Order: sequence, then structure tokens, then C-alpha cells
Amino acid sequence: IGAGPAVSAEELIRAAEPVLGNLTEVTGETAFISRRIGVAAVCLAQVASPQALRVVLEPGQAGPLHIGAVGEVLLAFAPEEVQDAALADVPGGSAVHQALARVASEALATDTGDTFIGVTTVAVPIMRADGIVAAICVAAPGERAGRRWQARTRGALRRAASEIEASLGSPP
Repeated sequence: IGAGPAVSAEELIRAAEPVLGNLTEVTGETAFISRRIGVAAVCLAQVASPQALRVVLEPGQAGPLHIGAVGEVLLAFAPEEVQDAALADVPGGSAVHQALARVASEALATDTGDTFIGVTTVAVPIMRADGIVAAICVAAPGERAGRRWQARTRGALRRAASEIEASLGSPP
């Protein structure tokens, strides 16, 4: 459903890995990159937090697009037919559509326990002129993810997304 920009997973991972490492260092938490495959959000790569209590999302792990910051970012920038397919059997799908409009306008989503109880995730899109390529995210145990941390993380994520976008270049 909706092929999206032609950036291979390998190319995306290669561009993202050093940025993910820096993002983990700056935020102190796990950074990962996911992309939409069909109607699922699939983790491509992560750099885990060095802290003993940490959030880990393994490469290949998939989740629905309508739950959580990662899925919301990927779905907000997906074609309308993908949004409709992803929300077809979701109770309250029209409310989710409205939330997606806000995510798209802010180019940001925050999840405070929707995906995993006790976990806060902040995500932003990685874009090219031909559309969304992926979402880059940071996830932390909720007790370490206060408002100040979230504000710092939003800025770090936006800088990280810009860095990856620049390394991917323009579409052919």
C-alpha cells in the first residue's frame, strides 16, 4: 500500500546509525528509526540507552500505525488510502484522523504510555521532497521523561532528522 519514497532500508540505516548514536548520547535514552511497511511501523535500527532501565525496540519489531508517536508520525504523512486502510477497523478512526492532522502540522508526535505503559516516546518525520522516508524517535522510561527532557529531545530529534535528510539528498 503506497510505495513511498525510494530509499532502501540499507541506505536509511547507513545514514541514520551515526545520528542515532549521537541522539542516544545527547538524550541519554534509546534512539531508533522506523519506517512504514504496509500498514505497520517497523523498527529498522536502534541505539539503546546505556542506562540499566531502558526501552529497547529491536530491529524488525513491528507495531500498528494508529498507536504511539512513531506510528502517528508515519501515518500522518502517509497517503490517504494508507490512512484509510490502517484505520478501517479501528474504533474511533475519525478521531484518529483529526489527531493525525495535528501531528502533520507540527511534524511531531509524543506518546506518554500509549504504546507501552510507563514509556514516553517522541518522534519526528524524516522527509524528502517526494514524501516521508521514516520516523526518528527517542523512547524513555516515563519517570525520566519530564517536560524539560521532552523539550530538549524535540530539538535534538529535529536536528537529527535534518542531518539524515541532508545525507539522503534529493530524490532522483
